[in-house]
Amino acid sequence: MLDSVRLGEVPCPHATLGPVPTTLLPDTVDSGVRDALMQLDAAVSAATTWAPFGEGVWRDLVSPGSGSFAALTLEQNMPLAAVYASETDGHWSLGLAALPGHLPPLSEALGKIAGLGASQMTAWVLNSAEATSLGISHLLSTNGFVEARRLLRLEVALPVEALSLPSGVTLSAFDEERDTQAWIETNNLSFDGHPEQGGWSVEKFADRRAEAWFRNEDLLVAHLDGVFVGFCWTKTSIETGRPPIGEIYVIAVTPEFAGRGIGSALCSQGLAHLEKKHRSEIGMLYVDASNDAALKTYGKLGFNQVREDQSWTRSL
Repeated sequence: MLDSVRLGEVPCPHATLGPVPTTLLPDTVDSGVRDALMQLDAAVSAATTWAPFGEGVWRDLVSPGSGSFAALTLEQNMPLAAVYASETDGHWSLGLAALPGHLPPLSEALGKIAGLGASQMTAWVLNSAEATSLGISHLLSTNGFVEARRLLRLEVALPVEALSLPSGVTLSAFDEERDTQAWIETNNLSFDGHPEQGGWSVEKFADRRAEAWFRNEDLLVAHLDGVFVGFCWTKTSIETGRPPIGEIYVIAVTPEFAGRGIGSALCSQGLAHLEKKHRSEIGMLYVDASNDAALKTYGKLGFNQVREDQSWTRSL
């Protein structure tokens, strides 16, 4: 039961819910709302294999922004579907989740956003080929959203052969004093224009490193004769019912050093690090479906596609 949502603390005339689904728009994102979203995420994951909410939802839930809110569909205090919305500079991000046979309360969420002001909205549909996700995509399409990106999740069984780094290239753990500025320059050059990874500031990089999962030794950096030439940022994750997973979180080579085999070697070294240091049994990463060069590189390393996610956008 969804007693953890503490409905009595949420201003709502329907504190006692009957068998008919009811949509709530709580005034704040408190621990009860977080519990409801976690419960729904786990239930959808159990029903469809993959969790519906992405990393951005959970990051915002740690410290919700002033405009963040959730629209929750409940039946007898059980969460059936939800929209989680967060805002940055007029751009709203929507996380969508629903149990099979249900759809997220999108119209209610859009109505609230319209009253708060927005220039653009982006909604992510994870595991887009699954039946419920197809229904969510159709719902977005009928509400004026257009498909913007396709993101592929690739996986490979570990261990894999670690490729040797090119002659003169050394690999070490990230050092804040030595590597911060060079990391930012390489990242921003490599991901120029990228909606999530591009345009990072020193502050944003520091904020991400301040998250609980970060360890300096999991951010591998490459140097050639003392010059920063690339990095492989790794992390681990736990997914219910699956072996330990290690992720190639972000990987990049300084553009002027591209084409020398550094990227492939960095990726394989990152996978070896995850297997040896963290005992990961599966290596995983995300890549844009349009990035043919990266897909070719990852294919040579043994990666295979296991899932496709879609982002949908709507301008206002």
